[in-house]
This record gives sequence, structure tokens and C-alpha cells, in this order.
Amino acid sequence: MNIKVKLLTTFKKYGEGKISENGTIPLPKGSTLRDVLKYFDIPLDMPKVLLVNKDDQQNLDHEVNDGDEVVVFSFICGG
Repeated sequence: MNIKVKLLTTFKKYGEGKISENGTIPLPKGSTLRDVLKYFDIPLDMPKVLLVNKDDQQNLDHEVNDGDEVVVFSFICGG
């Protein structure tokens, strides 16, 4: 399955070379948000906000589905 991923703020660096041109990554069916973070080597204990299809989701065992959009960003970002 493929999910769309956006890594914002301090998390952008984790996606370099790992996200396709259309913004997706391949994952096996049954993958969770924990698997998404592991795919990018993002430390699990690093403070972050996770959105799945624009809904706040902090449960790392939340299962993602084909076509879902996952956004990862830091709590505080400047402007």
C-alpha cells in the first residue's frame, strides 16, 4: 500500500531521499504510525504532532490505510 507523507519543520530532514515524487511511501498492509516513524528513522520519543487525514492522532499503534495522508511536525514552529 502507499500512503502520502508530509514531514514539516524539523522533520523535513528525515524524508530526504525516502519520499517519492508524488509524496508517497510504500508500506506493508497493517502498518501503524510507529512503522511510518521507523521508516524515516524518526526517534519515537521526539516530541511531535501526528495528523492522519487532518485528524490529530497520537496513538502510535493507529493503523494507516492505503491512500491515507500522514503529516508530522513539531509542537513549536516559528514564523
